[in-house]
Amino acid sequence: MITLGIIGVVAAMTLPTLIHNYQKKVTVNRLKKAYTVMSQAIKLSETQNGEYETWEPYEDSTEFVNKYYKPYIKSVKICDSAYDCGLKHHTGGNCGKNGNCSPWACNDKNKNVTCVGKFNYKSQSVIVLSDGIFVKISTRNENNNNVLPMSQRNIHVDINGASGPNIYGKDYFIFSVQNGNLLPFTYRYTTESQIMNDCSKNGSYKFTCSYKIMQDGWEIADDYPW
Repeated sequence: MITLGIIGVVAAMTLPTLIHNYQKKVTVNRLKKAYTVMSQAIKLSETQNGEYETWEPYEDSTEFVNKYYKPYIKSVKICDSAYDCGLKHHTGGNCGKNGNCSPWACNDKNKNVTCVGKFNYKSQSVIVLSDGIFVKISTRNENNNNVLPMSQRNIHVDINGASGPNIYGKDYFIFSVQNGNLLPFTYRYTTESQIMNDCSKNGSYKFTCSYKIMQDGWEIADDYPW
């Protein structure tokens, strides 16, 4: 009985760490898969459609995605919004120090959810990868509805699709496309030290965390704001 009790205590102490480590590994693996799939899709698309910067900037995001991405990604579903793909929760508000955010903007079709603003329904499309990862691409600015230039058409990744918590650095990450290369978001706006500081336990802008994970060799390091 004493031995069983000791085993139980040890298990209770180590199990949370094991679960945390497993969750981190799953997060990195799914993020890396999305990064690889989208990187390859861009390169394949460039062989047929020319360099990324020369792609026709369709205002309708579904037309844009269907032409330049869908043919180069295996087993996908394209949705006109994350809600059409199963997302049922929208928290509203901006992302603060706690990292909570609403990565999937509302649009004209969804009148039954609380929206930060009213956006055109054709401004964004969601690519659902074969294992349920959501990849969002917008063709228009969600604040003013202006058509986005190719250099600002970022790729948003939610590694667990319609499930929560929809928090930057946990299940939601952003990448940029520059010269046909998929790069972590904000790399061109801020210094590496600032990005690392932002993606920290006290950082305010955890959408920089894709950069930190890549810089740490596709690992979630001990100083990561998990």
